[in-house]
Amino acid sequence: MSDTFSEKADVVLIGAGIMSATVGTFLKELEPSLDMVMFETLRDCAQESSHAWNNAGTGHAANCELNYTPQRADGSIDISKALEVNTEFDLWLSRRLFLILPAFEFYKDPFQNINRRFTVGGGLGYDIFARPNLEWSVTAGPAYQHTWFESVQAGEPPDRGTAAMTFGTRFDWQITRRIGFILEYRGQYTDREVGETFHHTVATLELDLTKRFELDVSLVWDRIQSPQPESNGTIPKQDDLRLVVGLGVRF
Repeated sequence: MSDTFSEKADVVLIGAGIMSATVGTFLKELEPSLDMVMFETLRDCAQESSHAWNNAGTGHAANCELNYTPQRADGSIDISKALEVNTEFDLWLSRRLFLILPAFEFYKDPFQNINRRFTVGGGLGYDIFARPNLEWSVTAGPAYQHTWFESVQAGEPPDRGTAAMTFGTRFDWQITRRIGFILEYRGQYTDREVGETFHHTVATLELDLTKRFELDVSLVWDRIQSPQPESNGTIPKQDDLRLVVGLGVRF
């Protein structure tokens, strides 16, 4: 990082973290003539909140990632990853035990005859490991699920709501400074009329190619035990397996 700067600037960025870098990049794209200055008191950039081990303590670098809508071989865009929203609020009861309230998930998969599905619930979670380079947690709890189908057979309702039991685990291992592995699983046990059991598993290998570029390779597996038949009688496949390759860029 250069110690020299202009005495006058159009934009002054305080702190050499992901926020300043992102804002500065976007401003420069919008108006290339802007004269910008960045100030940082530490010896290098991204050493505080943007640092991999300070960013929620999970070893994830703060990236502006463009791999949520990858392009398929036929030129179309796969938006399934962007259409799945999963959020929760954790209240820590002890160093390892935490309360999840509430938890919300939105899911969409036309290939399995699911137009949209909402799941709202809560539960408990427990950190089995909570180390700087290794985290492993498990969660479980009750929920309510409502599913809208793409199509149904004559006489069948187009949507169903039912109680559900949710369970999951997340394993996050920073193998080396440049290699990370994340295994995340979420499952739901519910009524047979809406699928009986749902499984969503994502295994991701993260490779830091350079200081700027990161390669993510993810294997995604979705499984429904009892898929809902479509209007023409076709029963969707139980398994939906896909490989997602993305390139993350640090600005």
